[in-house]
Amino acid sequence: MEQLEIEINRKLFFTEMEVKLVDATFSLMVDRERVIDDVISTLIELIELFYVEQQIIMKSLHEVVHETNE
Repeated sequence: MEQLEIEINRKLFFTEMEVKLVDATFSLMVDRERVIDDVISTLIELIELFYVEQQIIMKSLHEVVHETNE
Protein backbone atom coordinates (compact mmCIF):
# COMPACT_ATOMS: atom_id res chain seq x y z
CA MET A 1 0.00 0.00 0.00
CA GLU A 2 2.84 2.39 0.75
CA GLN A 3 4.18 2.09 -2.81
CA LEU A 4 0.73 2.93 -4.18
CA GLU A 5 0.59 6.06 -2.00
CA ILE A 6 4.02 7.12 -3.22
CA GLU A 7 2.97 6.71 -6.85
CA ILE A 8 -0.29 8.61 -6.32
CA ASN A 9 1.54 11.44 -4.56
CA ARG A 10 4.09 11.60 -7.36
CA LYS A 11 1.35 11.83 -9.99
CA LEU A 12 -0.44 14.54 -7.99
CA PHE A 13 2.86 16.39 -7.63
CA PHE A 14 3.41 16.42 -11.39
CA THR A 15 -0.20 17.43 -12.00
CA GLU A 16 0.15 20.38 -9.62
CA MET A 17 3.36 21.46 -11.35
CA GLU A 18 1.68 21.16 -14.74
CA VAL A 19 -1.20 23.37 -13.57
CA LYS A 20 1.27 25.98 -12.30
CA LEU A 21 3.19 25.91 -15.56
CA VAL A 22 0.05 26.26 -17.69
CA ASP A 23 -1.17 29.09 -15.45
CA ALA A 24 2.17 30.91 -15.71
CA THR A 25 2.25 30.48 -19.48
CA PHE A 26 -1.34 31.70 -19.86
CA SER A 27 -0.62 34.71 -17.63
CA LEU A 28 2.31 35.68 -19.84
CA MET A 29 0.18 35.37 -22.96
CA VAL A 30 -2.61 37.54 -21.50
CA ASP A 31 -0.64 40.34 -19.86
CA ARG A 32 3.08 40.00 -20.37
CA GLU A 33 4.19 43.25 -18.71
CA ARG A 34 2.08 43.10 -15.56
CA VAL A 35 2.73 39.53 -14.48
CA ILE A 36 6.29 38.81 -15.59
CA ASP A 37 7.71 39.15 -12.06
CA ASP A 38 5.05 36.81 -10.67
CA VAL A 39 5.63 34.31 -13.46
CA ILE A 40 9.39 34.34 -12.95
CA SER A 41 8.99 33.44 -9.29
CA THR A 42 6.54 30.66 -10.22
CA LEU A 43 8.94 29.29 -12.83
CA ILE A 44 11.81 29.35 -10.34
CA GLU A 45 9.63 27.45 -7.87
CA LEU A 46 8.78 24.88 -10.55
CA ILE A 47 12.44 24.43 -11.47
CA GLU A 48 13.27 23.83 -7.80
CA LEU A 49 10.42 21.32 -7.48
CA PHE A 50 11.54 19.49 -10.61
CA TYR A 51 15.07 19.34 -9.22
CA VAL A 52 13.83 17.85 -5.94
CA GLU A 53 11.75 15.29 -7.82
CA GLN A 54 14.72 14.44 -10.02
CA GLN A 55 16.83 13.79 -6.92
CA ILE A 56 14.13 11.51 -5.49
CA ILE A 57 13.92 9.56 -8.76
CA MET A 58 17.70 9.25 -8.98
CA LYS A 59 17.87 7.98 -5.39
CA SER A 60 15.18 5.41 -6.14
CA LEU A 61 17.03 4.26 -9.25
CA HIS A 62 20.26 4.01 -7.31
CA GLU A 63 18.56 1.87 -4.67
CA VAL A 64 17.12 -0.44 -7.33
CA VAL A 65 20.50 -0.84 -9.01
CA HIS A 66 22.17 -1.43 -5.67
CA GLU A 67 19.59 -4.07 -4.70
CA THR A 68 20.00 -5.94 -7.99
CA ASN A 69 23.77 -5.98 -7.63
CA GLU A 70 23.57 -7.66 -4.23
